[in-house]
Amino acid sequence: MNDTYTEVADLYDHVGPYRDRPDVPFYMESAVAAGGPGLDLVCGTGPILIPSARAGAEIRFRAFQHLLTVEDQLACLAAARGHLGPGGRAVARRGAE
Repeated sequence: MNDTYTEVADLYDHVGPYRDRPDVPFYMESAVAAGGPGLDLVCGTGPILIPSARAGAEIRFRAFQHLLTVEDQLACLAAARGHLGPGGRAVARRGAE
């Protein structure tokens, strides 16, 4: 596929806030320490998903960004919350900082 989206996607991880991710070790360690399956709802190009999986964490992923309505987004979050096991926790990052 040779279109504008592909050209932009190839550069995405090389742009400022996406290139330098000092938070990746935190998420990677959290995923491994969970000792069970994790869910990455906003995996994007995998800057957290891939290192976490390589470190031995069991990670499942879903593309939250494809949920276009607030109703679908809220339903997804409610379903994710329903899947948290006893002692399970949600770990989130707010925006590119």
